[in-house]
Amino acid sequence: MDKLKHTPGPWKIEYNDPEEEYWVTRPHYDAGPAKIIYNIEDARLIAAAPDLLAALQRILPFVDCIAAITREDINEYEQAYKDAIAAIAKAEGLNKATGETK
Repeated sequence: MDKLKHTPGPWKIEYNDPEEEYWVTRPHYDAGPAKIIYNIEDARLIAAAPDLLAALQRILPFVDCIAAITREDINEYEQAYKDAIAAIAKAEGLNKATGETK
């Protein structure tokens, strides 16, 4: 993979009530928001971007050789699959346990 050229995650969403805007920020980073967004759906997708990228990067090699999976690869594949599902749920704003929107 190419060298990372974006701000690494994890990212989180903070709601700025007086301005009715969402801030996409990095935890423990005091430089203010990385991005200001005005709807929650876009904020969720942006905050999930590092997780989505990592999950897709992990799952891609398995797509190429799915027919040749050995017993050792299955555990790693299953975890990559679960990570992809979690990243998609984060992007959609879903609670993984209940399936409800956060």
